[in-house]
Amino acid sequence: MENFITLKQIADQITSVINQNFTSSYWVLMEIQKINLYRTGHAYPELVEKDEKTNKIVAQMRGIIWASDFLNIQRKFMQVLGTEMKDGIRVLAKCIVTHHPVYGLSLRILDIDTTYSQGILEQERLLTIKKLQDEGIFDANKKISFPMVPQRIAIISIETSKGYNDFIGVLANNEYSYKYTFDLFPAILQGEKAIESIVEQLRLINLKKYFYDVVVIVRGGGGEIGLTAYNDYSLAKAIATFPLPVLTGIGHSTNLTVCDMVAHYSAITPTDLGYYIIDKTAEFENNILDIADELINIIRQKQKNEENKIKNVQFSLQRNISAQLYFYQSTLDKTINTFSNSTNSHIKKLSFTLINFVHNFNYQLKSRLEESYNFLRKNYFSISNSSNSYINSQKAKLSNNIIIIKHKSYSIMQIQQSKMKQINTIIPYDIKQIINNSKIKINEAQKIIELTDPEHILKMGYVIMKKNNQIITEDNVNVRDEITLEGLNRIMQAEITKIDKNKKL
Repeated sequence: MENFITLKQIADQITSVINQNFTSSYWVLMEIQKINLYRTGHAYPELVEKDEKTNKIVAQMRGIIWASDFLNIQRKFMQVLGTEMKDGIRVLAKCIVTHHPVYGLSLRILDIDTTYSQGILEQERLLTIKKLQDEGIFDANKKISFPMVPQRIAIISIETSKGYNDFIGVLANNEYSYKYTFDLFPAILQGEKAIESIVEQLRLINLKKYFYDVVVIVRGGGGEIGLTAYNDYSLAKAIATFPLPVLTGIGHSTNLTVCDMVAHYSAITPTDLGYYIIDKTAEFENNILDIADELINIIRQKQKNEENKIKNVQFSLQRNISAQLYFYQSTLDKTINTFSNSTNSHIKKLSFTLINFVHNFNYQLKSRLEESYNFLRKNYFSISNSSNSYINSQKAKLSNNIIIIKHKSYSIMQIQQSKMKQINTIIPYDIKQIINNSKIKINEAQKIIELTDPEHILKMGYVIMKKNNQIITEDNVNVRDEITLEGLNRIMQAEITKIDKNKKL
């Protein structure tokens, strides 16, 4: 066969055709499927185009980025996008078409429009937000109750990170001397591997979630560098659905990443995040102190009210006791006066009776003597004519009558004097007996008053039941009532759990 050409000849012809027809550069929309960076600094990316509907590759070509161009492109990515150029990113690249007899057709990438890439990343960020919102989990972590005292902390970071050391330094040297415990779960904090690494550490923490109060993700330095991983859907979902509050301090000051948005709280720096946790602890302490002050004021007010009640009861008891003693003293005085008046009246009555009797007796005696004398005088002459024996007989009778009258008068006087002596003897005894009986009644009344003293009753082990500061009895108390039991030296709180009716001890 005479008509043939060599492989190099056809390759050179293809090279010549390409060089003649593709004399300028082109802006080409492509996806860098794999960068393939070598140690020389050169990159040989795999370039593809995918169907937007089926995601199938419809075109594929080899790319070349020389080391100097690659360094400039990476610097622009860092400055504009805050991340390095990575696999799977869509870019608008300035290219020239080249052909090499050995390496074949390729696109040499001279530059990349980072503004377009920035728009693509922003679209991916907004798409992640929309997916989380559509699934109803965008605010899920924010709805978790924040612990009153966040002291047990799981930290996702790396030990050599400045942000990690700043964070634990703030916690360890806080002005309140609060004590915090934390465990480090080391992870890659930027780049493509950061997503998988942080999600894995979240999974490990979830296995021990009862040992921690919050989860903290911190990194330091770099500003916006390496933040694209924190807009990833899988990482943002893992944070949003985590069962503990997740706090982020990944060191940026402009746009929030999606992970910051779905976290329970996000701070600009790890240092700010440390102060946030300290402030939350201080807030809890202040609430406790406020409650303590309020309780002290309530207790003092109640103590003052109870002291006033006790003073009122004491005053009332003293007043009642004084009134009763005055009543008993007045009753005793009236009794003594009544008895004394009655005794004096009785003595006067007896004396008056005795005087009347003596007066009547003397009057009757005188009257009889006058009658006898008149009779004798009237009948003197006739008597004179009577025999001497008759006169003597009458004289004898008269003498006997006088003797009898004198004797009876003396006997009556003796009897009345005896009665007077008995009365004088009985009266002091009766008065003394009445006074003693009155003293006994007063002592008994005093004992009754002492036995009814509330302090005496409390000393016997009894307590006063109160509900809503009102004294209650067993008839006006119900189950689940909260009552106060006031003893001699203590005040107790209780709840009625059961009431047995008609119970006999």
